[in-house]
Amino acid sequence: MGEYIATDQMGATDIPGVYAAGNVANLGAMILASAAAGVSAGAAINFAFIQEAAEKALIERGQFSR
Repeated sequence: MGEYIATDQMGATDIPGVYAAGNVANLGAMILASAAAGVSAGAAINFAFIQEAAEKALIERGQFSR
């Protein structure tokens, strides 16, 4: 059927900050499965942004270190 991009369940690839969803990640996905994968990837991306912002705020306050 072709090539695809490997992702975890939330759409994250092996490259940090890069996500994939739909038929590029699951060649057999139909429209609803592709849409659901997009929603999951979007939620994971949103969480990553929130986590990054929270860590930055805590580091600035001296309450968090990596």
